[in-house]
Amino acid sequence: MAKNRLYKTYPFPYLSEDTKDYKKTQFILMRNYAQKDGNMVFDLSYSINNDYLNGLIKDGTIRVAIKLSCSILGFTRVYSFRRDANSTKVVVPISQLDGDISITAYLVANNEFVLNNDDLNDFWIKEKPTVQENNIIGESNETIMHVDHVKSGATKSIFQFTIARDKDDDAPFDVNYSDENCLVFRLSNKSFKLFDSIRTKYPRAIHVTFIIPVISDILRQMINPEKDDDGNLIPNEFNSNHSHKRWYKTILDNYMQAYDGNTPFDGVIPPLTAAQAIIDRFAVNDVLITAKKSIN
Repeated sequence: MAKNRLYKTYPFPYLSEDTKDYKKTQFILMRNYAQKDGNMVFDLSYSINNDYLNGLIKDGTIRVAIKLSCSILGFTRVYSFRRDANSTKVVVPISQLDGDISITAYLVANNEFVLNNDDLNDFWIKEKPTVQENNIIGESNETIMHVDHVKSGATKSIFQFTIARDKDDDAPFDVNYSDENCLVFRLSNKSFKLFDSIRTKYPRAIHVTFIIPVISDILRQMINPEKDDDGNLIPNEFNSNHSHKRWYKTILDNYMQAYDGNTPFDGVIPPLTAAQAIIDRFAVNDVLITAKKSIN
């Protein structure tokens, strides 16, 4: 199932964040993920705040399907939720994933029916459109993750760009550090579309706009010169909260490789200089980010 863009060609209302066929209905895809035993394990769930559509799912008139794809390796799979559950687990060998991973949920008709929903806009509320079997009548938000090889024989470093629905179009991006595996970049819908349009053609722009400033800020917060009487480092709040996380370990590991085993804790190397050095030295080797694709 390709991403649907030509909505006007459909003879029935289409639910998505880019259309106005529905007044208040939202179709939201949520996911968590982890690496385990050589696999990427995705815990996927969805929510639809429309009783009519939820009823169609439960009675089997329509189904919710997930499309998971990785264009670099030509991997595409479609999975379906059970009609009585809004969550599912998907397991994919990590060897089949590299670069950008796109995940989107779709509403697919199992058989022909007449769509008549109270939440439709003024045009569609007057119509009784017929939906045919296998028609796609809606799609969720798209989630884009990025997976890169950290180094040969190591685990993978995962970064994620997402649309933050609470952001105005002109609001700046922010980064959520709470995920155990990745740094979550939260962009407005407008900024995400711009990011999506340039990430392949202009990776350096992504480096400069997103990656280097964030790595620089992380290295700044890692500066931690305080030691106890025995010369042992006393972790500051940032290091205490995040040092066990995969993204933290990846940045620290690459800093130490770039500076002959030295750490960022003493702050001798300016954080911005170090961030640029890490990207310049390792980006082309798929350590943090590939030269072809930018990082969910």
